[in-house]
Amino acid sequence: MLTLLVSKPSYGPDEQPRFQLDVVSTDASACAFDTGPAALHVVISHGGQIAWNSAACLHGAASYPTLLQRGVPVTVSMGWNRRLTASGCPATTMAASRRTYVAVAQSGAAESPGQLFRLK
Repeated sequence: MLTLLVSKPSYGPDEQPRFQLDVVSTDASACAFDTGPAALHVVISHGGQIAWNSAACLHGAASYPTLLQRGVPVTVSMGWNRRLTASGCPATTMAASRRTYVAVAQSGAAESPGQLFRLK
């Protein structure tokens, strides 16, 4: 099971959104799960358009196999610098607009429920 929590509902102009991703196994026995940045990532969208994908511009990202025990959460924290993901991954990208966004955690076919937050 994959869950994403937003650290607070709104962020001022100088604040960066923070996210807590929790992974919990429901299998009867222990299982391995990759918590590396390419496998477990955050996608932020507005109006169906992706504003940021934490895995979009990774090159040679490490894999972090983690052993999950049934019912015991593993937590990964992540932040967003309020810059938009751009095609081709240029060094400089546009700042995100002040509006409401939806954040989800993704890993393979698994996706957390969306969490709303606002940039002021």
